Amino acid sequence: MKCPIILSSGPMPGLSAIALRFGAKNCQIPTQDPAAFRARIDLQRVGAIDISRHSTTEAEFTRAEDLLRDGDDALMVVLLERGALSSRQQREEYQTFVASNAFVIDSAYCNSTLVANDSQFWILKIQRQKIAALLPA
Repeated sequence: MKCPIILSSGPMPGLSAIALRFGAKNCQIPTQDPAAFRARIDLQRVGAIDISRHSTTEAEFTRAEDLLRDGDDALMVVLLERGALSSRQQREEYQTFVASNAFVIDSAYCNSTLVANDSQFWILKIQRQKIAALLPA
């Protein structure tokens, strides 16, 4: 059964709720005018997978070290539909991705994602224990 959840913000106040839902404690809006920030997340759960479509303006989302023991060690497959993102895991250098690129974020590690401009992307979030359950014993 599909049960869509839509999180949509106007200017800044909605940012915290959106960020905390995805485990990003440290969020920064690098635009000249923070009131210009907009974001929308359409979220659905299909079996063991959360599928979300994100539309956002310029922002930075960071999963800091103090969140690594929060019980969320999911793998997230990010599929970029429009715009540009830069992402890094642990202390690696940022890698830049453009429309039609895909990459994986491992929530068991610190990570940071920079949204460079108005962007739209999909995230398939799969809990690690669900993947482990599919492996032969």
